[in-house]
This record gives sequence, C-alpha cells and structure tokens, in this order.
Amino acid sequence: MRKYININYSLLAKLLLTGASLAVFLGFYHIQTMSALSCNSLECFFLLSYGNVGITEIKYLFPLFFWILPQVILFYFLGSELASDLERNAVYIFTRTHQRKEWFLAKSLTLSLYVLLYFSVQFLVLWMIAEVRGIHPADLQKGTLIILSEISLLVLLNVMILSMLNLLTLTTNHITAYTVVFASNIASLFFSTFLYESNWGIDIIQWLPFTQGILSWHQDIPASINPMIVQDLPIPQFTILFSLLYLVALTTLFMFLGTQRLEKMDLL
Repeated sequence: MRKYININYSLLAKLLLTGASLAVFLGFYHIQTMSALSCNSLECFFLLSYGNVGITEIKYLFPLFFWILPQVILFYFLGSELASDLERNAVYIFTRTHQRKEWFLAKSLTLSLYVLLYFSVQFLVLWMIAEVRGIHPADLQKGTLIILSEISLLVLLNVMILSMLNLLTLTTNHITAYTVVFASNIASLFFSTFLYESNWGIDIIQWLPFTQGILSWHQDIPASINPMIVQDLPIPQFTILFSLLYLVALTTLFMFLGTQRLEKMDLL
C-alpha cells in the first residue's frame, strides 16, 4: 500500500497556508465576540471558533457560513483529488484488478492525513493567538479533553464527508457528487433547526451524519464553559463517544462501498 501513498507537497502547502489564514480570521473575529458572551477561557475560545453553531441561528445563514467555511476550503483543495488521480492512473489501476482496493484505501488514507494536518495547523494557530492574547484554560485537564474532542470530531466528520464524496465520485461525476454532499450537509442543518423549534422528533438530530462535528450540541460538554454557547439539546445519548463511533462506522461503510464500486468499474 505504501507505494500508492503519494503526498502532493505543493497541494499540502497550499492547504495548510489557507487553513492557517482561516484560523487567524476566525480567531480574531471570535475574540471580538468573547466579551459579549462572557467567554474568557481557552476552552470557550476554541468552542466558539470551531465547535459551535447556534441551532436556532442557522436560518440566519451567517452562523452557518462560519461553520461550513472550513469545509468548503478543505473540499475546494481535496474534493477532486481521487477523481484526478484515478484519471491519471486509470490504465495502471484497472489492468491490475487485485490492486484496486489497495489503491483506493491508500488514497483514502492520504486524504485523511491531509484532513488531520489541515485542522491540526488551524488549532495550533488558534492556540498561538490565545497565548498572545492571554487566554488560558479555566481547567487544564477538562480543557485539554474538550479541545482534543473537538479536533477529533472535526477530523472524523470531514474524513467521513470525503469518503462519501469519493464514493459518489465513483458513481457519478465530480460536480454532481460535490453538489449532493454539500446540499445534504446544509439541508441536514436546516432540518435540525426545524426539529428543534418544532419540538418534534428531536432525537433524529443524533442520527444526522453532518451534525456530529458540532461539539456544542453534545450532552457531555459542561454548560459551565459558557451557558450561552453550549446548546441544551434534550438528547441524552448524543455524546462525544457516540459521535466518534458513529463517524468511524460511516467512514468504514463508505470506504467499503467505494472499494466494491471500484472493483466493478471498467477502464475509464
């Protein structure tokens, strides 16, 4: 599998530079809103910047824009990677049927590494901003756990979305796959608002794949971080552990379906 893992360092550099710039923008923007929300801890700063979208505010679009912006940038750079690589190496891959699965899994692993580095750089930049501005954790142990949970959810959410996008790319064209994924993403968030405000079927929110990365919606986030940010969703089972396991299961499923689809495809 190692021979298929080929890091595009030019692409990675552009991705990380753009991610770092985004973190600077989000960090300084949310610093301006921290005092109004009585948010003065490192945990609250990270939660506000990368782990929160008010469920009743999604319909106003602006909070939705801030939540989805890191994903749009990520998939702008990575969304066509599998399709492009498949076109470049089609003859080599399709004349070696037994190696198709190996190629697909290696490519998926490479893309997952990009996602991990993308968010790791952003969290590092955000931490540097916090240090410069004198923002410290209210509780070092709990704060570290919350921030690690936040980056884990973000990475797994976006790896899951990439896996879904890759599967659709093997089934249809890239533009259609991209449109379906992002339309589903946005629709699920608006649907969550509808469920919450109508007080009907709120438990469904727990099973919507695209809501799993919103840390402030989870039940095991202490409201003491900031009661104005942490959402009080009446879903006791919607925990961080549930989301981590759910995202891993979905990613595994999409990757399995992707390998099955690739093995049945003819030469492009």
